[in-house]
Amino acid sequence: LRHDAGLFDAGRKTKIMRSQGDRFVALLLAMTVMLLVPSPLVRAVEGPAALSLPELLQELRRANPDLLAAKKQVEAMQARIPAVRGLPAPRIGVQIEEIPRGTFKVNQATVIYSLLQSIPFPGKLSLRQKVAMAEAQRTAAAFKKAELDLITQLKTVYYDLFLTDRELEIQLEQKIWLDQGLE
Repeated sequence: LRHDAGLFDAGRKTKIMRSQGDRFVALLLAMTVMLLVPSPLVRAVEGPAALSLPELLQELRRANPDLLAAKKQVEAMQARIPAVRGLPAPRIGVQIEEIPRGTFKVNQATVIYSLLQSIPFPGKLSLRQKVAMAEAQRTAAAFKKAELDLITQLKTVYYDLFLTDRELEIQLEQKIWLDQGLE
């Protein structure tokens, strides 16, 4: 279960690899196989413990590292929206000029205090907010796509396993019928 597709962050164009998520789906599949089709010795001691699809979906959403990372990225993008609406940070400064050489008399010096606040062109802050909202929506859509892709993979593997298990049961029943017919 290897995919080269990934999520892209438009601002940085960094690729979030999905190989951990693929390994997670494979691990869930392996756990399901071990629980649904245990060895004959284990089956004699305890009955087969079947995992249901809703339990697997819940585990996928709860512990998949790709989904958790994408979800944190969505939360970070949404938290950024109010911050871009505000004014840039003000600058505070102090300048001391014309200290006479050879003396340490600071009272003869000129002290200048400054407070600078840049005010963007009208409409620029609201435009920044719209861009941040669009980026957050895009990130949320990418998260939803990744979640749906992983759910599709899990369901495909689950139903393939279910089909294989059911085919095994049918073959065992057919063997029993053939053995009864030959006796």
